[in-house]
This record gives sequence, C-alpha cells and structure tokens, in this order.
Amino acid sequence: MKKAFWLLGSIATLGGAALGCSSAGTTGSGGATATAGSGLGGKGAGGHAPTCDPFSAKECASGQSCDIDLDGLPHCFPPPNHVKLCGVCGVDPGDGGTADYCDIGLTCLDSNRCAAFCCDDKDCGAGGTCNKTFLGSPSIGVCTDGAVIADAGAGDAGSPVTQPACKAPAQPPSMGKCYKP
Repeated sequence: MKKAFWLLGSIATLGGAALGCSSAGTTGSGGATATAGSGLGGKGAGGHAPTCDPFSAKECASGQSCDIDLDGLPHCFPPPNHVKLCGVCGVDPGDGGTADYCDIGLTCLDSNRCAAFCCDDKDCGAGGTCNKTFLGSPSIGVCTDGAVIADAGAGDAGSPVTQPACKAPAQPPSMGKCYKP
C-alpha cells in the first residue's frame, strides 16, 4: 500500500497539489513529516512561509531537496532524495518500491515518477508540457508528457495518473525565473 501522503490522484483532483500538509508539519519529497524544529520555518498551524527555491534548493541543508506542499509553497525536505528524472519515487518498500524521493529540481508525481519543475513548456524538452495545475502553484509547474494512464496499483485501480516528460533538460532554460521568494 502506498503511503497516505502519496494519494496524489485524489489530491491533484481536489487541489492540484503534489504533496500533503497538515498542522503537525509538512510532508514532501523527503517522505518524512517535518516540524518547525526541522528548519521549515512554518507560520503555525496549517500555514507555512516559503523557504526554498524548488529549482536549486540552495536554501536547503546538504542532502535536502525542495518541494511544493498542498498550499503551493516550497519547503526543504530531509533525505533520501536521490531519484533522477523519470525514476520511481515514493513507493513504500513493502510494495516492492523504494522510500527514496526525487533529487533537487524534481518532484514525485502521482505516477510515482520524478518530474522536473518548470516555468514554461521550453523547460520540458521535446514533447513535454509545463503543467501548472498539478502543484497548486500559480507560477511553478511540472514537466509532463501529456499522457495520462490508469494506475493498476492496489487500491488505485483505474485512477488516472500523470506521466513525467523524460526529455526535460537537466538545467531548465528558464533557470527557474518563475520562482519568486
């Protein structure tokens, strides 16, 4: 069974966001729930201030990655964050997957594949589209290939999932200029 915070098909439909957020902390690419003591700089119950650039994670500590929460705000998340573009991310080891999450500049889609952050379609390579509805952020999107397939995973059978654009360049041409701290 997938971890509860990766119910992305439902979350994307409801709020267009990739990651879960609760009053106890924020859950993101690192897969762990982080509290104010972990360096997230939250504003209190359910409200968070942005803390990092999702394209570079330059504000995050070594080994951390920057991802977007349900409020459409970026936050640093603890390791492991090693999965490369289009690799499998966020699948519970009990389901035959890895608990590892996406590397810097990437986020885990509801297909459990890492996709690149983008400002526009040029950031996504040949055949890719910058999907600005998935994260719930008005300016930052994720590179998708436009294909939506049915998820055959247990408990999710028939739910559509988003596929990443696997030809997205390692360094987006926009250089992440759509991110405004």
